Amino acid sequence: STGLLVSFTLVSGNATLIGNTLTPQNPGAIVVRAFNNGNASTQATSTHATINAKQRQTLTFNSPASSITINSPITLSATTSAGSLPITFTLVSGNATLNGNTLTPKGPGAIVLRASQAGNDSHVAASVDTNFGSPGKASQSITCPIFSDTTVANGPIPVTATASSGLPIS
Repeated sequence: STGLLVSFTLVSGNATLIGNTLTPQNPGAIVVRAFNNGNASTQATSTHATINAKQRQTLTFNSPASSITINSPITLSATTSAGSLPITFTLVSGNATLNGNTLTPKGPGAIVLRASQAGNDSHVAASVDTNFGSPGKASQSITCPIFSDTTVANGPIPVTATASSGLPIS
């Protein structure tokens, strides 16, 4: 370090450069030249720096059905302010399975999901976490077979039933 003043110039790109403050105007490559003129004992020197300016993007989860229910798959979707860039989903926490964009709650407790977008040449990466809350209990039905008529003299009649949930009936 010689203590000499370093100056900057904008070589290319859509930006403004005032002193040592660079303000990108649009996404794309910006090239800045840094230089000093040297002095009686130091040679003049310069270098170029390239900065790739990108736009921010926001991700928004699209609301699923009004409520989520245990063992009822829901299709996830989200949008990005960057247009049609691909969005991926990750299960952050909760008792659920996630296959692509299909979430299946498996039990009670809060379910937190993350939507992510990796970015591209024009946009920075972004992600957002959303708490989907705790799923409601799954509905079930109980089915009994049709019993034929019988007489009292026939003795005990075994009674059976099945639950659509697969839970035992006693």
